[in-house]
Amino acid sequence: VMLFALAGAALAAAAAVLGWWRFRYELGEEEIIIESGVLQRNRRVIPFHRVQDVAVDRNLLARALGTASVRIETG
Repeated sequence: VMLFALAGAALAAAAAVLGWWRFRYELGEEEIIIESGVLQRNRRVIPFHRVQDVAVDRNLLARALGTASVRIETG
């Protein structure tokens, strides 16, 4: 049972790393382009004129690693 639990945890960690590795974003002249997904790619194009709010969250671990979570709200 412990072997299956370790294998499942390793598989979940590998899937999380692969998902992070395949995440891309690009700031264009008039839009933000976000691409994500491993097996099925998802591409979102958000024009700047539709952005209503941008929230940046940085907890203690994110600050230590130099990362942040950005949430973009559109209308």
